Amino acid sequence: MKLHAKRIVVFILLLVAFHSYGLAQAPPNTDISPVKIKRDVNRILQNPDYQWKSHNTSILNKIGKMFILIFQKFVSFFKKLFPKTKLPSTSVNPIMAKILMVILTVILVALLAWLTAVLIKGGSIQRKSSDKKRTKVQNSKLEEEPKTLDHPEDLLSYSKTMFDKGEWRRSYRYAFLAILLLLDRKGFIQYEKSRTNGDYLRALRRKKQLYPVFRTVCLDFDMKWYGHAPIDSVSCKRFMEHYEDMQGMIGDETEAN
Repeated sequence: MKLHAKRIVVFILLLVAFHSYGLAQAPPNTDISPVKIKRDVNRILQNPDYQWKSHNTSILNKIGKMFILIFQKFVSFFKKLFPKTKLPSTSVNPIMAKILMVILTVILVALLAWLTAVLIKGGSIQRKSSDKKRTKVQNSKLEEEPKTLDHPEDLLSYSKTMFDKGEWRRSYRYAFLAILLLLDRKGFIQYEKSRTNGDYLRALRRKKQLYPVFRTVCLDFDMKWYGHAPIDSVSCKRFMEHYEDMQGMIGDETEAN
């Protein structure tokens, strides 16, 4: 009887054990909504770890890579020509690559700035050269004109006529010629086309009143006429005023002599 009771107890325990094992191994509930699955997948993909990051390559990095590639090809080519020559490795340290890239960029920028300056300066020189050539042609035409006027007052009158027409260079030149002819007629200088303004200044060196004014006239004329500086109405008026001033001084210089 006791043995039978023990068997019953063991049988009950086995039933309980099998029942517990069956509950533990119960298949999961597969009835999951597709909407929920899609929402969970989207939530997971929105995580920063799953986002695609595009790396923008800067111009400096492109230049650096190009420089490294050229360097490597140069080393490989040199090794083929001289196989026994020891050359540095074609692998470039990243830090060294950045340094070389910066140096190359500075060189390129400096070269570009130099070329720009040369082009600007070249254009300016060409313009100045063109202006000087044009001025020389104008001056030569004025100097070749027949001078039928042989009296200083006539030359001054002609200078004023050109002034009224707005022909500044012609007015300026004839005002200067009027001054030279005035000094020639009064015996202070001997006017000749072959003589220079320096010759006339040396002749007037001892004339205390005339010399400073005439020196100013000669310096201004040399700068504007032979130096091809621009001539305006103010320059012409100033020469006409110098003519009047020197005409008044000539009497005093004659009395002093």
